[in-house]
Amino acid sequence: MVSESIEYSALFASDGATPRKSFAFEELDCEQRAALVPSQLFDHKKNDPAFLFSSDNLLTIKRYERAVGRLPSHREIEANRAFAILQIDVADVKVLFDNLRAHANSWDAIEDGCKQLGAGLQVFAESIITEGAALIAQIKAMDSWNAQVDSKALGGAAFMNGDGKTFREQVDAHLSLIKEDVLHQRSNIQHIRALVDRFGDDISENLKPMTDALFAHVKSHSVPGKLVELQQTLTELDEAIQLKLGQYKTFVGVSFSGLAFGPFGLIVTGGIFGAKAEKVRKEKNELIKQRAQVDRDIKALIGDVGGFETIGEHILDIQFRLVDVSVAAKNLEDVWILLEAYVEHSFRRAERVSTQLELRHFVTSFERVIRPWNNIQDISVQLSRLFNTSLELEGDE
Repeated sequence: MVSESIEYSALFASDGATPRKSFAFEELDCEQRAALVPSQLFDHKKNDPAFLFSSDNLLTIKRYERAVGRLPSHREIEANRAFAILQIDVADVKVLFDNLRAHANSWDAIEDGCKQLGAGLQVFAESIITEGAALIAQIKAMDSWNAQVDSKALGGAAFMNGDGKTFREQVDAHLSLIKEDVLHQRSNIQHIRALVDRFGDDISENLKPMTDALFAHVKSHSVPGKLVELQQTLTELDEAIQLKLGQYKTFVGVSFSGLAFGPFGLIVTGGIFGAKAEKVRKEKNELIKQRAQVDRDIKALIGDVGGFETIGEHILDIQFRLVDVSVAAKNLEDVWILLEAYVEHSFRRAERVSTQLELRHFVTSFERVIRPWNNIQDISVQLSRLFNTSLELEGDE
């Protein structure tokens, strides 16, 4: 934990002072986390629609949704001779396509939840600013705050005229409202995170195994040699992409892994945000491109199978990108967890405040936590607009 007597003040250095450095999340106490993490994390992600998705990840998922929407109907599947060439049972194809449609349709709930994140964040920012300002105003109106006491004597100067009771009552009233809002926001992101995890689990537990089984069926039957060769190449590429996915998941660590916080703002030190992860992402993208070409070669050989040849590509790519989304959702949930921890800490700290010096320290700490939310409020206004803009760009493709 960063020592307040030596390093904590450096995190909030006054004008002209030289800040010391940045600190990993684990090195900060609950007050330091509440003051630094939300504003620096939101600033770092301010260009990502609804905070959870980069524009590229969002567009990839929307392209998948659109591709599934173009899958053939049951009647069209029965009339398509390409499935006979592949020796795939059309009944299995119907089940897979129906499952894909149900999966793509489940995205709507995630999209709706993400659209509400920006609005919810803005409401919370307004609330914490309002309640924080009201609490500080009440404290600064007390006789104990305005007493003309020599600064050296503040440490021994007790509350005046029952101000201790007033102080604790005001802290309880205003922080209780803030805590209620924090718990509401945490519940919202937990709901969205559960939807995102279910969306990913449906791929790994249902859709990908079904797709793999159909292609394995093709390989077990007598089909043109060239098709066997292309199917083997496809299998090798899929295995390589899955290997990259495994490598990528190793960069996912504990809360805010690969990030450091301090007076210079957020610094990327590694993890899923770092250069090694970016290298794996680029290698995956190259493998996806190679796979897309093999899909086109198969289509040229046997004809159009109603988009079936590209579904595997979408599924593999989305699995990779949902790792990013899961990390972002976890980090956002942890913002509310650390704010809840700070509120509980403030309740306990308020009970121990008995001198005018401790009162001033309490207010200084509280102001450090509240102040960044003015900037977060500005960022929150942009989130929904970015989300809608990304969807408009997808629609123009």
